[in-house]
Amino acid sequence: MLDLKKAMEYVPAPRLFSKLVAAACLLAVAACAPVGPVVQTNVDQADAIAARVMLMAATEAALAELNAGQAAAAPATELVLPAPTASARNAAATAQPAVVEPTALPPTLEPLVPTAAPEPTAVPTALPLPPVWGYRGDYGPQAWAQMDPAYALCASGTGQSPIDLGGATVTDLADLRVDYEPAQLALANDGYTVRADYPAGSSVQVDGVSYALLNFELHHPSEHTVNGLPYDLEVQLIHQSAQGAIAVLSVFAAAGPPNAAYQQLWDSLPLQAGATLPVPAAFNAASLLPTDRRTARYNGSFTTPPCTEGVRWLLFVQPVQLAEEQIAAFAAVFPNNSRPLQLAAGRLLQVDSKSR
Repeated sequence: MLDLKKAMEYVPAPRLFSKLVAAACLLAVAACAPVGPVVQTNVDQADAIAARVMLMAATEAALAELNAGQAAAAPATELVLPAPTASARNAAATAQPAVVEPTALPPTLEPLVPTAAPEPTAVPTALPLPPVWGYRGDYGPQAWAQMDPAYALCASGTGQSPIDLGGATVTDLADLRVDYEPAQLALANDGYTVRADYPAGSSVQVDGVSYALLNFELHHPSEHTVNGLPYDLEVQLIHQSAQGAIAVLSVFAAAGPPNAAYQQLWDSLPLQAGATLPVPAAFNAASLLPTDRRTARYNGSFTTPPCTEGVRWLLFVQPVQLAEEQIAAFAAVFPNNSRPLQLAAGRLLQVDSKSR
C-alpha cells in the first residue's frame, strides 16, 4: 500500500486534498451534486482515480492508528442531529401539509351523504289587520274617522246612519216582497255584534230590484230612534243586489211576551268574542219580521266603519216583542253596540201609508 506521508511528498497537499474529495465522490453510490453554491475543482478524471487509490491506503492506515493509540483514550460521543439552517426553517414554515387522497370505498361501504335540507317555504306576509274600533272610550264612534283614512266618511259623510225617523213623510210606497227560505245557521260573536251568515236562496224585492240576503246582526239598544226614543233591540238584515247595491231591512224589538222564534237564536247565543255556535234546527229569517210589513225608507250608510254611504234602509214600523229576560240576555253580552244618531241633513224620509 502507498504510504500517505510519501504520497504527500510527491503530491502537494492542496492538490492531494482535492483528489481525496474527488475520490470520495467516486466511492459514493450517488453522484456528487451539492445543494447550494457549486465549488469547481481542477481535478480531472485521471487524478481522481489516482487519489482514490491513495485514499484507500490512507484510510486503512488512519483506522489502524486510531484503533491502536486513540480509541481507548477518546470519550464516547453522542450522535447529535445538526440544527436546521435558516433556509431549512423557512422552508419548513412555508411548507404545505401533505394532502392524503382518500381511497375509494367499495359501493357497500360508501359513506352516507345527507341530502340537503329543503329550503324553507317563504311564509306569506300576513295582511294588515284593520284598526280596532269600538263603541266607547278612545275607540268609540267619535274616533273612528281618525283611526284610518278609509274611515274618513264616518266624520265627513253627509248621508250617514242611523238617524231619527220622526217626521217621516207618509206616502204610498211600492210593495216590499220578502222571499226567505229556512236554512242551517250558526251565530258568531265577532266582538262587535252577533251575526249569522245566510246561505244563498233568500231575497227581498224592492221597486223591482232583487236583493239577496247575506246575513243579519243585532244591536242593543236600537241604532235608529223614533221621535228621539230608541227601542230595546234592532235586528238588521243585510242584502245585496246583483249590481252590488246594498239594502238593509231593520226590525225593532220592544219588551212584551216571550218570542219563540227569537228564542231559537238565544239558545245558541255565543257569549264570548270569537265564539261561534250552530243553531240546532233550520231557521227561517222571515220569523224575525213583524206581521205588519209597512216600512220607513231613506238612503244612508253602514253604521260601522268604514261607514260606506249609498245604503238603502227599510225599517219596519211595527216592532216585534221579546220578553224582558230575552232582552236582558242579549244586553249582558253587548251592553251597548249602537252608533249614535247622525244628522238627517235634509234627506228624504218616507213611510209607507198602508200595510201589505
